[in-house]
Amino acid sequence: MSWYASAGRPSPGRTGTPEPSAATPTRLFVSGHSAGGHLTAMAAATDWRAFAGLPADTIKGGCGISGLYDLEPIWLSYLNDTLRLTPDEAGRNSPILLTPPPLGAASPAGR
Repeated sequence: MSWYASAGRPSPGRTGTPEPSAATPTRLFVSGHSAGGHLTAMAAATDWRAFAGLPADTIKGGCGISGLYDLEPIWLSYLNDTLRLTPDEAGRNSPILLTPPPLGAASPAGR
């Protein structure tokens, strides 16, 4: 995941050296507000071993604030005229309906 490398670099116009721990992939926490809260919950519910061959506990923790955790009201509203979500898509992408994978689950690759 090459984005780890850029996370520890100072922004343009800033000086100084970032802390070495700023981009430590073993301590990945996520957070977000509104749509970012939805993405935080989706990341927490992802089976990282099956999805990307990463450790099951890739996401160490998260804080979703005012997220869209249940998309059923969206697909039942006028907003769906633009989004065109099916009931199946709304369910698949509603974190409130998803169960996080167990952290100790063995992967087929033995990782």
